[in-house]
Amino acid sequence: RLRPGYPGAALEAMLAHVHVRSDGGPRRAVDLGAGTGKLSWALVERGLEVTAVDTSAAMLETALRRGETDAPGLTTRLAPAEATGLPAASAELVTVAQAWHWFDAQAASAEVARLLAPGGVVALLWNMLDVTIPWVHRLSRIMHAGDIHREDFLPTVGAGLELTGRSVHQWEDPMPTQDVID
Repeated sequence: RLRPGYPGAALEAMLAHVHVRSDGGPRRAVDLGAGTGKLSWALVERGLEVTAVDTSAAMLETALRRGETDAPGLTTRLAPAEATGLPAASAELVTVAQAWHWFDAQAASAEVARLLAPGGVVALLWNMLDVTIPWVHRLSRIMHAGDIHREDFLPTVGAGLELTGRSVHQWEDPMPTQDVID
């Protein structure tokens, strides 16, 4: 409930790199470590067919409950990111939001490379607190927030993947004081 989503500008910047399918079908995405589906549903809302992959059945059930019952476009798969069991070349986009550090980077990279259709894109996303704001810095210390990275942070990826770009989007997520406390 309290975790932020992802800003539209960041999603649009990411999707600008994802090619349109030659057969005219909807673009396909695999969201690894999908959790409760915040990013998965944001991609569905933008017209993609999404397979949300996670190792937690409870998280995937929550992801399915988040959506409209008449909104097609999201399927789930209970599997680790390193071995999804999905068909090779089955996605124009593979996303990982707030979860890459949970994976074995070498094995997950090999699986992502296998899943991507020719010309496909992998996008690794993080929301980070802006610790240049003094009260946010103090809050992050109180929370022992792990989602803080240096400005030049680049994740480790294995063979078959290459990081070719980095995009930073600053945004605000206003919330009531009680939500900050919670």
